[in-house]
Amino acid sequence: MARFRKAARQHARMGYRNLTTIEYLDTPSQRQILEVMEEGRPVVVTGLEPEPPCRDWTIDKLAQRFGDAVTRVRSATHRQTMAEFVAELKEFEEHPKDDLIEGFTKPYTEGANLPEEMWADFGTLFFDREDFIPPQLWLGAVPTHIPTSSLHRDPLTGFLLQVIGRKRLDLYSADQEDLLYPMKSYNNYQPCWFKPEHPDPLIYPKSQAASCLSVTLHPGELLIQPAGWFHQVYALDSPNMSVSYFWRY
Repeated sequence: MARFRKAARQHARMGYRNLTTIEYLDTPSQRQILEVMEEGRPVVVTGLEPEPPCRDWTIDKLAQRFGDAVTRVRSATHRQTMAEFVAELKEFEEHPKDDLIEGFTKPYTEGANLPEEMWADFGTLFFDREDFIPPQLWLGAVPTHIPTSSLHRDPLTGFLLQVIGRKRLDLYSADQEDLLYPMKSYNNYQPCWFKPEHPDPLIYPKSQAASCLSVTLHPGELLIQPAGWFHQVYALDSPNMSVSYFWRY
């Protein structure tokens, strides 16, 4: 909460709720990244190719390159490799289920730990591995008409590398907390009661004054989102793959 309050004061001082476009940095230096994080403003980093090779990836290439990597832990005894996961994903894409019943699990890794074998290609950028908590893999078949992540905010600076397909993020500065109705009780990230995809001005009247900054990530682009920014994520294409990791400090 102290981090969120600090971010809110900074965002108000810098006027971030009035931002209408996000800055793009091409092949920035480590110092530039640190300055962005210190200023608390989101940016999109480009020019990462060819190291790591984060363009032209497909699910078939993932299966060929990392087929034996444990991609998803289904239970205490069932671990799914990348080859098995891609096969399930292809089956789902060929025979999609429009109405998912409760308890049905779509082929989506839901932020599982990035397999060790994939770190060399999709691991942390600009800083040492020890500077981040373990990366998360967001891979699979996802609906494009509803958010893949509902509105929330994180207490750590996030790095989101887009690999397959596109994603759109709707960002709200931390000083708009009173307009977004964040939950008072939460665990490691703070969700909001207000859902921008289903606005209800009668229940959430203040939300009508909220100002949103949207950005679309393409394969090979990296979003750096300093701590405290509220955000909601849409997958614009399916299948989709992103890798996220949080700055430990």
